[in-house]
This record gives sequence, C-alpha cells and structure tokens, in this order.
Amino acid sequence: MKILIRSVLLISFVLLAIIVVASCGRSTDVIEQVYYDQEGFIVFDFNDHNTVAILYLSEFVKEIEYIPLETNSACLIGEIDKVLIDKNFIYVLDKRIANAAFVFDMEGRFIKQLGRKGEAEGEYMELGEMTLIGESQIMIYDHIRQLMVVFENLEYSYTQKIDWKSSNIQELDGYFYHNPFLAKYNDKGAGPYELFISNNESVIIESHFEYPSVRDVAYEKRNVFRFYDDSVLFIPPFYNKVFSIKGQKISPRYFLNFGDKQLPIEDTYSYEALSDALKNYGHMGDTFLENQQHVFFEASYLKPSSKYCLYNKKESVFKFSSKMINDVDSLVHFKFDNFNGDFAYGALSPVDLIAAITQKENLAKKKLDDSRLKMSETSDNPVIAVYHFVRPS
Repeated sequence: MKILIRSVLLISFVLLAIIVVASCGRSTDVIEQVYYDQEGFIVFDFNDHNTVAILYLSEFVKEIEYIPLETNSACLIGEIDKVLIDKNFIYVLDKRIANAAFVFDMEGRFIKQLGRKGEAEGEYMELGEMTLIGESQIMIYDHIRQLMVVFENLEYSYTQKIDWKSSNIQELDGYFYHNPFLAKYNDKGAGPYELFISNNESVIIESHFEYPSVRDVAYEKRNVFRFYDDSVLFIPPFYNKVFSIKGQKISPRYFLNFGDKQLPIEDTYSYEALSDALKNYGHMGDTFLENQQHVFFEASYLKPSSKYCLYNKKESVFKFSSKMINDVDSLVHFKFDNFNGDFAYGALSPVDLIAAITQKENLAKKKLDDSRLKMSETSDNPVIAVYHFVRPS
C-alpha cells in the first residue's frame, strides 16, 4: 500500500513538474503567427499570447564593436542628435549644442567638420538634419534658411533651396522624402501633410498623410525615415504604422495593433490631448531597425510602459517583453540610433563603457584593442557601438 501511494505521488509530482516547465518555458509554438490585414500590413498584435519574459540581444546580434570618438578642441560633441555610417566614415550631428556635423574615420579618429556657421557659400546658420545621398555625398540641412548644403567626398559641392521647413529628410534614387514641420511654419504654406516627395530641383511631386490644419503639435521623432532593402521606410509619428517607399510608390509594411489601447490619431493634434494619450494608449518608440531576418523596435504599452519587440521573419512570429538582456558581451545596455543591411549602431557614454570595462576587464579587452581602449579612457566624446547582425542561416 505504501509503495502504491509513493508511486502515485511520484507520478503526480512528475506530471506537475512537466506542466510547470511547459508553462514557464514559453516557446514559439504558443506565440501567435503574424498575419496580413485587409490593407496589406503585416500585423503585430500586442496581447498575452505574444508576451515573453525576456528578450535576448543575441537573437539578432552576433557581435558588438566599440569605437571611441577622438576628443579635441575641434570636435567637442555636446549632444548627439544623429549618427550615420557609410563604408568609410562616421558622421555625427550635434544641432543643439555644437551646431555642427563632424566626420570621423572607422577607427574614431577625427577627420573634419562639414561646413561652418555663417552665411557664405557652403555655410549654415542652424543645423536641423543630416542625410546621406548616394554613395559619395552627404547633406546637412540649414532649417533657418531652408538650405540643403551638399558635400561630395567630404568637400563642399552645392546648395539647394527648398520652400518649406523639413524636420526629417531622406534621399533615394534622386527622390527626396521630407517629413515637414507644421504647415503654419512653412513660408509658402506647403500644406498640412506628414510626407512630401520632391525631385532634385526641390519641386514637390506628391504629398501624403494629410492632417487637420488645427494641429498645433510639432513632433520630433528620430525614426521617421529608415533605409532598408533598396527602399525608404517611412514611420509617420503616432500612426503605429510603417510604410515602404520606392520612387513615388508607397506600400503598407507593418501595423502595431494595440487593440482597445490603440492611440487615436485625433488625440495627437494638441499638446494637452497628446500628453494624456501617451499615458493611456500604445505607441511606437524612437527605436526601429530591420534586417533580412528580424525587425526590432521599442513600444510603449501598459506598465511597465517600455516594451522591446522582435519579429522573426523566417518563423513569422512576433513577441515582446518588458525586459531585454545584452547577453552578447554583457557590458553595457544597447542603444540603436540607426542601421544598415549588416549592422545597427548607436552612441554610448564613455563613462558607462569604462565602468563596464573596469568590472569585466578580461572580457572587455577582447572587445577593444589597446589603441581603442586607451582612446576611450581619455575621450569625452561618445563611443559608437556597432552591432553586427546574425547572418542568415
């Protein structure tokens, strides 16, 4: 009788353990697959089925490279507003404090400043944007005089005037995509639209995403335009949608579905309504990146509000979590400012990096060679972290 009771208890304990393990170790089998809606968007549903306890950076990043930026009197960075990286250089825009665009090589050595403050040819009054044009040009935008100042191979090339104020600008194949300031700030009343498409002569070809003229909120989002797979990704602020643009063709791409917590777009037209809406409704954050295998972004949804979101294209599953761990090198928290096909990148504090190096010296030395380690110890400028993506299998 005792043997029978013990056997029943043992079997019950084993079954209970299996149930507990199955419920705690949430697999992709219980995560809902994404689907297309009637408009053609791939839908990311924010619900309990797609929630996981932790996301891991190693799911889409294989290696992190740290590049300390040289510090000297000619390139003191106060605050980074934008970072761009091409095959040869790192470009840093500081529009608020230094009012300058700096160029560094891929080892972090300072090369030059693009233009300078002034009213002469190739100069600017106040910078508002920076974007790459093709493979050899970079443009800095003077939003006071509404001038696009273009440099080719780091030397001044030409200046182009536009008749409206842009907040964000992206170029691809001769088309310029503008996310303009509010219509009431435009000198010639270019109209209340989230998107202008212009040609090389700065003539507006098309306007999209009209909003009411009563809107008095000027958004300043960093992820409005991204470049991926020979197209421009357009993320209009607070629409919770991502579009793909090629030439003049605009196609639906992704839709963030927060259910009954979906942010009403009419609540974004005034500061008072927007302030309350951001507390009560879900919306995309400032981080968005995409590569061949994954889409990663941040969103605000319920409490704790910050959510890390990952879409695996191969498995067609979307999941999100309020916690994400850098298990690639366990040094500092990740920061994604932008991306290209092979890697993402972001600016980090040198103080944070040195503190992490001090705590994990052996691991850190594998990530930084002696010259970069020495530069990071003496640099006041930020460190650029380059996150190399996991290669497709």
